[in-house]
Amino acid sequence: MTDGRPRYTDVLGELRSLGDGVAVVRTKDGTEVAVPTAEIALAKRVPPAPVRRTHLPDLELERIAALGWPGTESEERDGWLLRAGGGFTGRANSALPLTAEPDVAPVLRWYAERGLPALVHLPTTADLFTTLTGRGWEVLHGAVVLTASGAAVLRTLAGPGDLPAVEVHERPDADWLSLYHHRGGPLPPAAVGVLTAGIAPEFVTLRIDGRPVASCRTATAEGWLGLSAVEVDPEFRRRGLATHLLRQVLERTDAPHVYLQTEQSNAPALALYRRAGFTPHHEYRYLRAPG
Repeated sequence: MTDGRPRYTDVLGELRSLGDGVAVVRTKDGTEVAVPTAEIALAKRVPPAPVRRTHLPDLELERIAALGWPGTESEERDGWLLRAGGGFTGRANSALPLTAEPDVAPVLRWYAERGLPALVHLPTTADLFTTLTGRGWEVLHGAVVLTASGAAVLRTLAGPGDLPAVEVHERPDADWLSLYHHRGGPLPPAAVGVLTAGIAPEFVTLRIDGRPVASCRTATAEGWLGLSAVEVDPEFRRRGLATHLLRQVLERTDAPHVYLQTEQSNAPALALYRRAGFTPHHEYRYLRAPG
């Protein structure tokens, strides 16, 4: 109270829980603030701030990407985003830190309860990467993350030529799944559940004479379009289909920025994306707990 009048202050962040007379809000720096509901004078929804920079901090971009590929089970606990998806893909079955250097004990317990190896998903620039490798965590595969302005990429790509428009669906049909070969092998039973999880994923297919010849998956969150699972039928490669697919996807989106991940060894994909205007943002690796 000041001069007999109540004083108010703002708590701005994500509402994490509301019940038992308490609202818990997580602020931008990761702090959780408990506010008694009896003391709340006004609450209103604030839309996400537009993303204005292509070069976000590495972990922040990974957090946004996780919204589009979260696994079939995910939970925020003790400074981690914990994800599981039946073992299909490292991204859907690994822990992403939400703070600088959280304790790894909750990660070990969470994955042990699910019969999965404890994996941590980390940009190689993170201090925690150095910490865990120094403790004997094994460095596994990963990828390089590329980013670009969608409008800038569109300016570099050739027009549609005589190629047909793509088809877009909310779920992958049999033709889309027939093109997608994760790491060269058949898809496991958990695959469709993982692919359809996340914020409004879309499944894009290009057909020529009725035959599915190219495909990809997209997901958009916080002003970023994520492009993944890009496939071109081997018989139709070197015909500009991947470029056409990329252009068609970007013409449909309102997201100002685009990100994608590809293996460092995938020279043809890296060359294509760099010609289109993508630049390397960071690399990440999966780390497996000792033993």
